[in-house]
Order: sequence, then structure tokens, then C-alpha cells
Amino acid sequence: MLSLLLVSPAVGRARRLRESKTSVVVRRYVGSMVIPDLLYGVTFARPRRSCVKFRILGPLTVVDKVGEVIPLPALRIRTLLAALLCWADHAVTSDALIDAVWGSDPPRTAAKNLQVNIHQLRRRLGHERIVRRPHGYQLIAETGEVDADVFGALAEQGHQAIAAGDAELAQELLTRALDLWRGNPFADIPDFDLGRELSARLVERRWLAIEDRFDAGLTLGRYSHVAAEVAPYIRENPLRERLRSAHMWALFRSGRQAEALQSYRDARRQLVEDLGIEPSPALQQLFKSILAGDTTGRDAPADSTPAAARPVAARAGVTGVSQLPLDVRGFAGRAAELAQLTDAIGAAPDRAGVYVITGAPGIGKTTLAVHLAHTMVGAFPDGQVYVDLHGSGSTRAEVSPEDALGRMLGAFGVQPRRRPTDLDAQAALFRAVLAGRRVVIILDNARNSAHVRPLLPGAPGCVVLVTSRNNLTGLVASSGAEHVALDVLDPFEARHLLAGRLGDDRVATEPEAVDDLVAMSAGLPLALAVLAARAAAGGRRHPLSAVVRELRDEHVLDALATDDDRTDVRAVFSWSYQRLSADAARLFRLLSLAPEGLLSTRAVASLAGRQPAATRSALTELTDAHLVVEHRPGLYGMHDLLRRFARERLLAGEEESVRESAVVRLLNHYLRAAHLADRWIDPNRDQVDLLPQLPEVTVADPGDPAAAMAWLDRELPALIAAMEIAATAGLHSYVWQLAWTLAPYLDRRGRRQAWVSTQRAGLDAAVAADDTAAQALCERLLGAALCRSGDLQEALEHLGTALRLYETLGDKPRLATTHINMTAVLEQQDRVSEALEHSTAALALFRAGASATPHAGEAEALNAMGWEHSLLGDHQAALTYCTEALGILDAIGDRIKQAATWDSVGYAHHHLGEYRQAVEAYQHALDLYREFGDRYFYAVVLTHLAETYSAVHQPHDTQKALREALSIMEELEHPGAPEVRERLGDLQADEHDDRASGS
Repeated sequence: MLSLLLVSPAVGRARRLRESKTSVVVRRYVGSMVIPDLLYGVTFARPRRSCVKFRILGPLTVVDKVGEVIPLPALRIRTLLAALLCWADHAVTSDALIDAVWGSDPPRTAAKNLQVNIHQLRRRLGHERIVRRPHGYQLIAETGEVDADVFGALAEQGHQAIAAGDAELAQELLTRALDLWRGNPFADIPDFDLGRELSARLVERRWLAIEDRFDAGLTLGRYSHVAAEVAPYIRENPLRERLRSAHMWALFRSGRQAEALQSYRDARRQLVEDLGIEPSPALQQLFKSILAGDTTGRDAPADSTPAAARPVAARAGVTGVSQLPLDVRGFAGRAAELAQLTDAIGAAPDRAGVYVITGAPGIGKTTLAVHLAHTMVGAFPDGQVYVDLHGSGSTRAEVSPEDALGRMLGAFGVQPRRRPTDLDAQAALFRAVLAGRRVVIILDNARNSAHVRPLLPGAPGCVVLVTSRNNLTGLVASSGAEHVALDVLDPFEARHLLAGRLGDDRVATEPEAVDDLVAMSAGLPLALAVLAARAAAGGRRHPLSAVVRELRDEHVLDALATDDDRTDVRAVFSWSYQRLSADAARLFRLLSLAPEGLLSTRAVASLAGRQPAATRSALTELTDAHLVVEHRPGLYGMHDLLRRFARERLLAGEEESVRESAVVRLLNHYLRAAHLADRWIDPNRDQVDLLPQLPEVTVADPGDPAAAMAWLDRELPALIAAMEIAATAGLHSYVWQLAWTLAPYLDRRGRRQAWVSTQRAGLDAAVAADDTAAQALCERLLGAALCRSGDLQEALEHLGTALRLYETLGDKPRLATTHINMTAVLEQQDRVSEALEHSTAALALFRAGASATPHAGEAEALNAMGWEHSLLGDHQAALTYCTEALGILDAIGDRIKQAATWDSVGYAHHHLGEYRQAVEAYQHALDLYREFGDRYFYAVVLTHLAETYSAVHQPHDTQKALREALSIMEELEHPGAPEVRERLGDLQADEHDDRASGS
């Protein structure tokens, strides 16, 4: 019979788990996908996978092959499925899925929770539906399985049928397409930002299909039917002139000319009142034809462009100004920001609105502002004004407010002789000129709030879009400006941008090369644009993979260089850097030495060798300039390309000694801060002589065990990176001391791979430092980590080396601890008698050096001996040893080691048939493991408790304990998970058989 042995973190003994029979998103949905079979009434081919249908045109619904709805009750599961469907047939990174499901503030366990949610989805949809890809997942959807796919294909076929002159077929296809709609896409998923752009485009495609269907009806002469059916759609969307055109023509051809003319008057009144514009020339001409009784006046469908997005002639007597730069080709992403801005502008059409777009250099502020302005040209017929203020620090001179006002007044025909020289008078004249006009103004690259405040119009209906690398908080406060801060593009948006520049087919044929280009850009739109330009220059015969290889041979910033400072990434970064104060510039350079990820204020202060208060001032300057991002209060990060730029400036501007001192201060901060956290996790742990805290280093005491665990959860990536930095710099003591400090935390969290890798690094450092005591310590810790990961033979080798080194050093307490570690390995090899010899030797060594105060190691040895006696069948002796251990631990206040001992007590009582006492002991252990956040052994004790519940025939409690244990073990990738899963399955099968036989 197979068995699996699990090891206790406190005393390293084995726990036997016995086998027991009782126990390209938008294009996919709204593009021109052609399914020729639809023209001949042929049904879709049967999918190769489990047959399900995904319905997103309304509340998200999944139905099986017989039409039954597959329940998805949890909102998080539905949101995850919606995100995968948005990227159906494309790999989605885990980070993108986490952002979609949890938003900007995911829990620290989000990655594990995502795995659990994926597993739950697979159980409902079929395992083959969601496949693992590098760094993420992919949902496999066959042709015809997503209703939006079917809708897009039917709508496109209907449109083509109209063009081909087959109105009957067109109406049939378009009716089938529109019948698929049950409501707004993803209607039951609130705040689904990822689906916002997709939903908007699907809705627009639906309107086009509706209009196509009415055109087909008119072609077929079904005028009365169209006149009746189109009316409610006009009420829903009165500004769509194509709908209005169909309504007017249907009424006219039904003999209702007066109503047709009134429909036009209603449309004109609404357009003038809502947007201040006249109907399109096509609609005006149709009105004239109806007025004249001309039945040939509507030879073709009306202009399908919505009125709000259509350029219009300037109103009589007003000169329209059109200064917008060209809209960027292949604009991609920014759906949420565009929605925020358009919603805000649309919500206040009768006031002067100011909208501030901020972000790091190269983040796409100007591109967004220009693109947004182009989409609103029709709403601002009196002018679209653009002024580059050059306030970002470029080589061109900054444009003063006086000069900017002069340029804008000149654009509206105010001659220089009529312009006052005083700034306030100029601003007043500018406001007077814009009175009663609807104008959109872009003030690009503003330096600060004072730079743009005189340039703001007071006229209702005017809109100002301001871009800046600084936050312009003064403008937001004084003028009530709406603030939109831009971040880097996510991987999907970045790929979409490349597709817009290089073509969909080229991007689709080389997905791995595209992923490499996205990674090189780190999501910075300017960098993506430069990389796309380089790829485009090579032509289609030059594969993207070759472009990637060429770029890898260059320094990244060199690869992003151009012959124009406005698009040269290094030059664009330099403009912001040159405006920094000396303190902020120094901190910016030093930050390039820090590990990637988020840095606390104290870590940054230690790196700089400054007090936190002074550091916060410099950090505020850097965040205001968007050279550093404060992702959460007190936690700062830097874009990868900015980090590379900062490293260039560091190497050019700081002596090697300055750089080395900064690195040492940062390492010292992490070591001393981690040690403070470790003391809360395992206060009775044997200490080592750590490097002292440096005077310029700042750390904080977590204050309690929970806060200590939370700090380590958050800082673990930085701590591991700090070890790598120290190893590279040859600072060996920092490497092995950090490894020692992290060991209890990694053990308690069940991070086996991280524990092994950090201890290997620590051992290498100890050997390199020629430090025998450190080497012995690291050999022992590596042996313990390998034991936990199941590498028993290698664990014995390292623990044997540790025993020999401690014998040579004469270090009896640590020699005794190593003997206890040996017991854990031997127990898993079923060499229990040998394990008992080691635990007995450990107890003798501890007692030989005993002082007046009992030692926690003595209790660990007693607990190990008790456990081993239980394994050998002497459960009464086990209780004797464990009771003595509990007395010692209670006397010294070591509660965490009590948890392991209570587990041993429960095991002994269980095998003595004393099940009530066993349950009580296990509950004590569970309470303590829960208190100290040790989920790894909390799960193990649950499996022991389940054995006791099974013995007293409590199947409900047995299954409940196993389910909870399995959930934790799967999340932690615990080696005991498969056996627990099998036990739970056997119990459920037995329960099913009992029910069947009873019926």
C-alpha cells in the first residue's frame, strides 16, 4: 500500500497520510469573418471539444449541447470567463487576467486564486477548453460557439447580400443576426473595464446591422412595416441619421408625406439643440425630395456616420479653425481613458471643461488627446486649436502664455494691432472671442498649472485638453479639471498597437516575435511605435523574428533611438530628467540600483542615505514628473526603460564608491528589516551574529506576527533580488544571512522551491566567504529545505556535512538541532529506529549544555521522540514525551512549536482509540497554526483530524476537513494533495454507493 510522508516545520518529523478507502479581441467579434456555409443554410461543423455555446450578447451565459445552461454563480468566475472570451483563441497573460478580475488592487494571493478559478472553470467547461500557455491561459472556442462570432458573420453576410442586390437573403441573414441579442454585452458583469471597448464596438455593429435590415426592407418595398418598426429605434438613438432617413422614406412611400416631413423637422431640431449642427447634406437632400414628391430621391442608403462624429461646415459668420495634427494611424488601447473623457465631456456639454492628461514620457498623452479631439470634430464646429507649449524640457524654447494667446487669437482672425500686450487683457480678449462658440483646444506639454491657467476659455461649450508630464494638481483644484493618468499599455493593447502599425496578418503569423517586441517596449507606446517603425522599414519579407534578433544585439535605448528628438526615447526621457532638482536627480539615478518591483519609502531612504522625510520630498518630485509611480501609498516603482535610462545617468554621473555604498545601504535595509520580521515569526529561534545596522539605514518593526508575515509576503521578490545583487557584488555575508533570515517564513508559507534556491545561494556564498560556521548553518538549512521538497538523499548528504562541521566546531546546540533535522529525513524513509537514535542524541546534547532556562530545542527533541515512539507503536510513551515537551514550551512561551506537539498528541490519542482527546488535540494544533499563518501544516493537521472523524463514522466532518485541506494543498502545490484528492474521491464514491444500495 502506497503512503506519503509529510514533514513538520517545527521539529522536522514525518506525518504519514495513509491511503484509506474510507477516508485579437474586437476584430474577432465585429470584423468581416466570412462563413460561406451560411449562404447555403449549412450548419456549423461539430466542435472537436465538448460542445458548449458561449453567449456574450447579453448576460454571460454558457449552454451545453442539449441547451441546458451551465451554472456560473460566482461573479469572479463569470468575469474570468468573460476576460478569456475577449481574448478567445489567444493566449492571455496571468497578469492581464488578474487585472481583469480583481482590478487595480488584487489580493496578494491573486495568482493562486486565479489558478483555483481556472480549475473551477475547467470543471464546468471541460479541461481541454482552457489550456496553459507560457505566462498565461488560452480559451479554445470553435467556429460558431460564440454568439458574437455568429452575429458578426451573419451581419457581414447580410451586408454583402445587400451589395450584391439580394435584399431577401440580406433581410433573412440580418434578422437571424439580430435575434442573437439578448441585451448589452456582458450585461451581468459590473465594472468590466476590459469589455468596455469590445461592448461599444459590438453595439455599434448591431446598429449598423439594424440599419442594413431596414435598407433591405425598403428595397423590398415593405414600407409600412419599416415605418412601424423603425420608430422605437429612433427614440432609442435619435441622432443616427441613417435610421431617420429610413423612417422618412418609409413614411413617404407609405403615403404619409406630412409625417415624413415632420420626422425630418424633429431630427433637425434635436441636432441643433443637442449638438448645434445642421443635418447632413444627404438628409437635407432627402427632405427636399420628399417635399417635391420625388419617389427616386433615395437611390442609396444615407450616410451611416453618426452626426456627432461627422465634420460640419462652420456656422454662418464664424470662421472655423482646424489645427489638429494628424490622427495617429493604428491608434490602439486607452478604451477606459477614452470612455472616461468622452463620458465627462458629454455629461457637461454646456460648460467650459478642462481635462488634464498626465503620464510618464512617451506614455502617449499627446496621441490620446489628438485622437480624442478628432473623434469630437463634429461637436466643435467653430474650431479645433492645437498649441505645443514645449513645457516638457525639450530642446525647443518653451512657449509662454503670452505667445500662446497670441497664436490662438491670430487663428481666430484677431490682428496683432488689436491684441493688448498685458497678459490679463489678452486672456480677457481670448475669452471674449470664444464666447458663444464651440471650440476644442489642445494645450500640449504644459509645464505646470500656471503655464495653462491664462489660456483657459470661459465660454460654455468649449473643451480644453491639457497634456503634461506633471500632475498639475493646482489646475485640478482651482479649475475643477478632470484628471486622467496614463499607465503603460497592457500586453493585449500593445499587440493591438503593433497590429495597427504592421498589419494584422504579420502580427498573427509571428506571435512569439510580437511578444518579444512587447516585452522590449515594456508597454511604453513611444517605444512600441519606434519598434514598429523599425520592423516596418524591413518590409514584409523581413520576418519580425529577425528584427527581434537585431534589436537584442543592441543596447535597448540605442535600439529605440531615432533621428528626431521628439520620438527618440532617450531624448524624451532626458527632457524630464533635466528639470529635476539636484536631490531628485540623485535619487532617480540611485533607484536604478534597486531591484525591480515596488520599494517602500524606508527602502528608498536607505538607498539614498537620507531620512524618510527628506526622501519623500524627492519622491514627490519624481512622481509628479511621472519618472516614478506610487502604485500604492508608500510603495514606488519605475518603468523598465526609465530604469535603464537612470542607470546610464548613474554610470555617467556617480563614482563607483558612491554606487557601492548605496548598494550596501539597500542590502543592509533588507537584512535588518527582514530580521525584525523573522523575530516575530520565530522569537525563540537560535540567533546568528548578523551584520550591524548602518547609521544611514531606516527600518521599521512590524509589531506583530501577522504584520510580519504580510511584510514578508509583499517584500519577498525584493529580498530574493537583493540576494542576487549581493552575490553579484561579492557581498557574501549578506547572501547567506538573508537566506538564514528567510528560512522560517518560506517554510511556514510552504514555498519549497524558493526555500531550496535561497539556501543553495546561501551555501555558495558561505563557501565563497570561507566561513565554516556559516557553511555549517547553510548545509543544515539546505538539508531541511530539501527534506521538505522530497529530495531525501541529497538532504541526508547536506545534513551529514553539517553534522561533521558542527562536530569540528564543537557547536553542541546546533549539532543537536541538526540531529533533529536528520530525524525528519529518516522518518520519511521509514527508518524510524534510526530517527529515534538521532532525536535521543539531540536531547542528550541539549541537556548537556542546559542552563537554568529550558531550551526550545530540548522540547523539539522530546516531541520528535514522542512522534517516533508513536510510529513504533508505543503511544503511551509518546504521550509522556510530548507532555513534557508541552510543559517546556509553555514555560518559555513558544506557542508555534506547541502546535506541532499538539499534533503529535492527537496522533497518539487516535491510535489509542481515545478519539475525543485526539480531536481536542488536533483542534489545539489547528488554532495555533491558524494564529501564526502556517497554512502548510494547518492543511496537514486537517488530514489527521479527518482520519479521526472517519474512525468515529462522521462522514460529513471527514469530507469537510479533507475538502478544506485539499483546497489549501492545491493552492500551495503541497506534495500531499494527490493522496488527499484520492481519499476524498473514495469517500464520495462510497457515499454514492451507499445511497444507491439504500434506494
